[in-house]
Amino acid sequence: MDTGTYVETTEEGFSDFAGKWLKSCVGIKGSTWQNYESYLHLHVKPVLGSVKLQSIRPSTIQDVVAHSARKAAVKDRIIYLNPAVDFELPKVIKPKVQPPDKKDLIAIRQRATPK
Repeated sequence: MDTGTYVETTEEGFSDFAGKWLKSCVGIKGSTWQNYESYLHLHVKPVLGSVKLQSIRPSTIQDVVAHSARKAAVKDRIIYLNPAVDFELPKVIKPKVQPPDKKDLIAIRQRATPK
């Protein structure tokens, strides 16, 4: 208390806090407010909604931002190794796009020209 770092204990969850915070954003209007609401609903609340506000750690936020739950678990000493580190995704073979040649362009133009 002497140093000014004391925070009173609360059972408030992130979802309740985020809802109050969004309502307090009176200077934000229109699409910006809608974007905030949408981002909270789609991305943040599914991960943090039921978490008590005071138990959220930097690694918890990192999980939302970078989707690195396994990395955070290693950082927080919950697991020893990140099982996704040595995982390799299959190579994606992109189809080669063949632009139309002059003959094809003439045929397309003829079909598109009204008679």
